[in-house]
Order: sequence, then structure tokens, then C-alpha cells
Amino acid sequence: MVHEKLKEDVKKLIAEAQNSAQKLEKGPAPIENCDVFQLSYLIGDTDEARVATMILSKILPDDPEVKKMWSDASYANRTAYKGRDRFTEKCECKKK
Repeated sequence: MVHEKLKEDVKKLIAEAQNSAQKLEKGPAPIENCDVFQLSYLIGDTDEARVATMILSKILPDDPEVKKMWSDASYANRTAYKGRDRFTEKCECKKK
């Protein structure tokens, strides 16, 4: 029962992380405006989901659903950091 509640909470974090990663990947707002606050907020969403999933995977190491959640959270996190790299490249070029 408690584990199911934890899974549901982590699934919500992953959904938010996927949304944030998509904004960094496809949405122009943080990159076009060089908005560092929004960038850090979106990356923070993906970091939070990744860490929560990692902890859940330690609690339930053999649960296939948790393994899938780990994959989803990790993918969102990687995607967000690729967006961060694009942000850095574009915004550094604007400063020059």
C-alpha cells in the first residue's frame, strides 16, 4: 500500500520532468529569452524525478514498473541537460 503511493507520487514527478524536458528540447522560451531562472527550474524538475526514482529503485529493486520509471526519468534528465547545453551555447553567443 505504501509502495503504491510512493510509485504514484514518483510517476507525477516523472510526468512533470518529461514536460520540463520537452520545454527545453522543443520550446523556445528559456533558450530564446536566455532565462536562467526558468532553465534552472526546468532542470530541477528532471533532477528531482531522477533522484526520487533512484531512491524508489533502492526500495523496490526487482519491480519492473520501477525499472521503467527509472528509464523514463533518466531519459527526461538527459534531454534536459542537452537543452541546457543548447541554452549555454546560444546565450553565450548572444553575450559576444
